[in-house]
Amino acid sequence: MIQPLIPLAASEQALHQTAVRLCHQHRQLEWQIIEALQQIDRRRLFKKFGATSVFKYAIDILGLSESVAYNFISVARKADKVPALADAIKSEQLSASKAGRIVAALDSQNAAKLIEFARTHSARETDREVARINPKAVRCERVTELGRDLVEVRITVSRDVFEKWQRCQDLVSRKKGKRATLSETLSAGMDSYAKHNDPVEAAERALERKARSKSANTTELCAYRVGANRFHKQTSDPVTHRKSAKHRGPARSPLTAEQRHSVFQRDQGRCTFKDQQGRRCENQTWLHIHHIVPVTHGGGNEPTNLTTLCSSHHDLAHQLSLPIEGQVTWLRSPSVRYR
Repeated sequence: MIQPLIPLAASEQALHQTAVRLCHQHRQLEWQIIEALQQIDRRRLFKKFGATSVFKYAIDILGLSESVAYNFISVARKADKVPALADAIKSEQLSASKAGRIVAALDSQNAAKLIEFARTHSARETDREVARINPKAVRCERVTELGRDLVEVRITVSRDVFEKWQRCQDLVSRKKGKRATLSETLSAGMDSYAKHNDPVEAAERALERKARSKSANTTELCAYRVGANRFHKQTSDPVTHRKSAKHRGPARSPLTAEQRHSVFQRDQGRCTFKDQQGRRCENQTWLHIHHIVPVTHGGGNEPTNLTTLCSSHHDLAHQLSLPIEGQVTWLRSPSVRYR
């Protein structure tokens, strides 16, 4: 134990001992939190609270900040794969913060050496060593609020991406008639991508065209699901389809383009699930169109019976409606294909 350079008074000694004891408890609690998150992640317990991931569970249910939640979870998952990291945290050789700095470059081969380096060097020196071992692991992404209308975004991109950015800057500058900034170039590129790939905008254009032309809607001959911000056809194995057809009740009529567009425009391409605090799910990727009243119970394809759910909450809706005995399993059954 490090001794003071100047003798301490009794009250000063007591204060020092209190600080030492609390820091020891803090290190112990860090590992207990990491261990609990490991178990929650393995058992998918977060889904029972309506959270789409253990990260969302840590933020919304446990009340951790995003940075602390990300650090704990990344350390928990790496400690599962590299037992030496778990031992270093449990024995208080490494704090959770210092462990989080090395997980991107840590593996079973370099564990002993890298853990010892992190234990005996500063955070900056540790970051430099991680960058030397695995340059791709360094991610300088940071978002800082500068004011009501300004946000500073710091990112690291490859040389190839930056050259594409510069090429787009030339194209935007040509259209504007003056030199465009990188921010203006990024905005123009996002507008162009959204115009061609955002299903919400596609739905609005389709409904506007229908309102003008009053033309008939085309139908698709398979189930649809939304993935990566656009619709994809969901195919199924013919054998599985034949075997399970007798268990699905009435035949499912395919959704028309108008029905899909109407639902997606109404829900604005976002999961409609709300948690116990009334907060709506923020997921806008891997979305499904879900029948509120199942087809097997007489539900139809009218938009009022359709809603948008992300894959996690779509599973939740089906699991809650299935007659399962005992503890619910949140894993997809290989013999069941959810629409």
